[in-house]
Amino acid sequence: MNLEPHHAGEIAALIFPIYFDAGLVAGVITTAAAAGIAARGERRWKIAFGVLVVMTVAQAWSALVVFPEIARLRGVDSEVARFQDLHHLSVRLNGVVLCGGILLLAASGLMLARRRDGA
Repeated sequence: MNLEPHHAGEIAALIFPIYFDAGLVAGVITTAAAAGIAARGERRWKIAFGVLVVMTVAQAWSALVVFPEIARLRGVDSEVARFQDLHHLSVRLNGVVLCGGILLLAASGLMLARRRDGA
């Protein structure tokens, strides 16, 4: 399905504020929880905490800096190039969050498998 840019922008304007804010809230809560666990000194939780910090910073940058600027520029003909640059930055930041989440998910699966196998 292809949408006209105007309609795609309307949908993005409805969905993305919720998406970015929810991701930021989840990141802050998860990072705080991991910080508490990492303080006990377990190396794997310190690594998880570090990954979560990177993910949360990327999400915060998207939610608090990039997306508001994209929303301001949406539909401004003279700002198309800047809009595209910010959109590409947003995609890269989302990639950081996604890759971090996949990494943590894979690591948790490995840790659970080792625990089950008695390692």
